Amino acid sequence: MYRGLLVAWALIEFTYMIPAVIRQPEFFDIFGLAVFSFIIYVAVWGLKTRRSFPRWILILLAGIGIAGLFVDGVIVFTFYLK
Repeated sequence: MYRGLLVAWALIEFTYMIPAVIRQPEFFDIFGLAVFSFIIYVAVWGLKTRRSFPRWILILLAGIGIAGLFVDGVIVFTFYLK
């Protein structure tokens, strides 16, 4: 019973907290870090195994991933960690 009340209270608090966090566009850069890391992983995997995509596409993906990871990393660092 107390666990259910605790979960309900946490959900209510989280619901009030969401609009304050999402109003800041920098919040979504955290997800960008994950996405660009995945793009880099796919590009490196493709370049190592020489499968699925032409080499120039994998190099382009790696460049986009590195640039995006750098930009989002700088934004997250300056907004959240600094």
